[in-house]
Amino acid sequence: KDPLLYADIINVMGMEEEAKAIKLKAYRELKSGGVPWDDLEKLRLYLSLAMEFENPEVFERKLQRAKGVLSDAVWKDIYFVYLFSKEQREKAILQQRLYKYPLKPWMWLNLALWQDDRYLVLQLLESDLEALPIRDRVEALRRVGQPRRALELAFKGLEENPYDYQLYKQFRDLALQESNKVSLEVSYQKRDAYGQFVERLEVETKLGDTNYSVGFRSSTFQPSYKDDQVIRQKVGGYQAEIYLRRQFDRGYISFGIGQLERLRSVANFRLFGESYLFSGLSAGFEVGYRQLGTESLYLELGGLKNYAKLSLTFTPYRRLSFFSSLELSEFYSQDIKRLGTGFYTYNQAQYKLKAGYPDYTLRAFFSYGNYREKAGSKGVIEQLSPFTDFRVLPESFFSIGLGFSFGFEHKYSYTRFWRPFFDASLAYNSLGSLGIFTEVGMGGAVFGRDNFSVGLSFSKNTGGIKETVISPYLIYRYYFIHTPKLREVEESR
Repeated sequence: KDPLLYADIINVMGMEEEAKAIKLKAYRELKSGGVPWDDLEKLRLYLSLAMEFENPEVFERKLQRAKGVLSDAVWKDIYFVYLFSKEQREKAILQQRLYKYPLKPWMWLNLALWQDDRYLVLQLLESDLEALPIRDRVEALRRVGQPRRALELAFKGLEENPYDYQLYKQFRDLALQESNKVSLEVSYQKRDAYGQFVERLEVETKLGDTNYSVGFRSSTFQPSYKDDQVIRQKVGGYQAEIYLRRQFDRGYISFGIGQLERLRSVANFRLFGESYLFSGLSAGFEVGYRQLGTESLYLELGGLKNYAKLSLTFTPYRRLSFFSSLELSEFYSQDIKRLGTGFYTYNQAQYKLKAGYPDYTLRAFFSYGNYREKAGSKGVIEQLSPFTDFRVLPESFFSIGLGFSFGFEHKYSYTRFWRPFFDASLAYNSLGSLGIFTEVGMGGAVFGRDNFSVGLSFSKNTGGIKETVISPYLIYRYYFIHTPKLREVEESR
């Protein structure tokens, strides 16, 4: 009989769209007769629903008028729920002190997670565990360094709330973080002047119950054709790396050593990591020594680069995020002849129109590359080109554009269903051409704890080289997730 309560119940179960439809219907019915100022219960229902569907300025005027009509306790409950629903946490803190309002445990946990206050999070988990929303409990346990306990709680919660997509996403991300995994990718890269098959293998396993894991990744290159006017010889080879990863509650750091074999045999290493900082801000870094360069075909076949890269991701709201990366590079041939330097930056703002699948995402992006090539010998790369004077590094450029995508968790991650994914972007490239990128595919589980995806990508004039690249691919990943009855949870969907 209480539509708000009923909608809240099915919302907790994960039926968010159905809950919103019930609330909208109840809101329209109440609104059709005007604001029910003379009926306290209907007024409570009306305001509790209106906060979701009305313009904030309109709603706040009505809420202030209701202050002298509703009881003080009921009015404060509605007011503070409204502040938290609109993520006005600073205002909630100030108003709590002004009105002496006793915040509910879920509100305190929301604030503690927002401020990354681990001490308060632990206090709330110890004193009010069952009174806290399950998604926030899972995130709180993960944040304080108890991922296995968070995984167990998410698993239990899915048995009780099988439609909860957000909880399933938390469970999936934790399961992938805590599991051993193996990945195999086979692709064909067709460029204007060159074609090759690429096979990539990666295996990662955790070292017991520690926060350490070791992994191995390799790529093999098998050339198929070449344009004699651009490339004089086909170049096969491989790249392999062994790495050690240390997982922290807020991120990870990894170190790898490897070997590259193409025109020459070269040893290399990488140091990279990522960490959550505060208030939706995360940072990543990567330092590479004698790694394979992919900025041009000549670099990919016979070049190397030393580089340092920094990236920042800021997510002020669940659906809105910003990303920026900077990279400084020095380029060499594989016989260690210096070729020049490069600077590259990529910046993006994206907004998810929908949280669940299909997670329609719009993005705007800007990229800039500045490359300075050294005059003189190109080292062993000279044996690739039929020209006596040629350019190895890309041209300097900038690009600005818009993109649209959805469903990419079905390409990369452990998911419940087979579904398509899609990405497309158009950009203006300062080299005087239209930059185009598109990718389409489908992916999902085969045996229940894995992901298989098949797709095709197409790019044209997307960087400092005017070329077209077409790449069909197959990717298979298997996750060794040690959670009891996982199959039953998957089948219940």
